Amino acid sequence: HYRSPVEFEVEAIPNPEHPTELRFHSLYAADRDLSYFYETLVKLDAFVATGGDGGDGPVLPDIERVLPAVREALLDDFNAPRVLAAMHDAATIGNKLVAEGKGIDKALRRRTIARIAKDLRTAGKTIGLLESDPQHYLRERRERLVKRSNVDLSRVEQLLAERTAARAAKDFTRSDAIRAELTALGVELLDTPQGTDWRVLDSASGTIIGMQVGTR
Repeated sequence: HYRSPVEFEVEAIPNPEHPTELRFHSLYAADRDLSYFYETLVKLDAFVATGGDGGDGPVLPDIERVLPAVREALLDDFNAPRVLAAMHDAATIGNKLVAEGKGIDKALRRRTIARIAKDLRTAGKTIGLLESDPQHYLRERRERLVKRSNVDLSRVEQLLAERTAARAAKDFTRSDAIRAELTALGVELLDTPQGTDWRVLDSASGTIIGMQVGTR
């Protein structure tokens, strides 16, 4: 909340090449949080783009409550943490619906996913978030994190191409070996219906700190 003190944790990182390198844990955590919303929007947008928005009709009740919760939070002395909490709830439901639609009417599922994408953007805009194109934002973030983590981008690209060839040849042993090599380079692969994405891992904690958007 804007009235509360801001936690700003800073840690000096031993690095012979950059003796004064600092790690800003609070900023990195906020960065990961923001990227989660953009990654969610990429998934929601891709789902709607491939099959439509389900037309007019009702959505799941939990999603009907998102924007009213946001408005109530804003009226509560501009309570941004409550806005973010409502956005997280919506994003969690959206990710689950994209991943699994068993037992849910197809049109209802699509309408709800489309509505979540719309309401996330509306809610984010009230506190100055999610106003960039998701894929553009994530590409720029990936470039920044690749530099920060010293990821060998050319080697990653080479291994991704080799893995694509191995999978096409059904050489899954080689494919698994390449995945392990990429992990050693600080990269986690994500196989999706749209292709293979990859994320940068935080070398200090193993936390995912970046994702490339695109088909591989």
